[in-house]
Amino acid sequence: LLQALHGSDIILRLIQRNLPHLRAVADMIHRHVAPNGIEEGFEGTFPPEGWSVSGSWVQSTDSYSGSYAAYVTDQGSTDSRLILPIYQMQTGTVITFKHSCNYASWADATDFTIEVSSSLGEEATWEVVETINYPSVNYNWEDRIVEFAQYAGQELYICLHVVNDNGAATYIDNLKLTTITCPVVENLNIH
Repeated sequence: LLQALHGSDIILRLIQRNLPHLRAVADMIHRHVAPNGIEEGFEGTFPPEGWSVSGSWVQSTDSYSGSYAAYVTDQGSTDSRLILPIYQMQTGTVITFKHSCNYASWADATDFTIEVSSSLGEEATWEVVETINYPSVNYNWEDRIVEFAQYAGQELYICLHVVNDNGAATYIDNLKLTTITCPVVENLNIH
């Protein structure tokens, strides 16, 4: 038992002594984001510059933050895409956003997917990356994250695709498309 405690004490002292260095490395890894991302709160012109819309995506004053969000109506039948500018996918590419809805009890009549395509227009073939589940409570903003590691090395368009048949209204805010990278740490000496 004394030997086990003695070994733990040595490990504890090593951690305490090197904690500032370890914190610095963890902080660098956590905060490093590639500079070529997209951040959109839908506060300006809609659709944002470089984006495109098919269907009924519009700007809404029901937002998570700021004055506006992107919105697809719950009225009637809609097949709507909100398409981001083309993006160079890398291993750490992710999209994050806030997601809310109205008429949550009708969400079964609404499909919401994140999709990718290498082209736009009639020739575009959209591949579903992930299906997004709806919040169970109206106007309850939830965090969403979708990873694109399997598409590393490709230039692709990303779309938020909503197919609605008198189902839930869909709201999106604070969208971020980024590539999170882990920096190479060289010559790290732990004493």
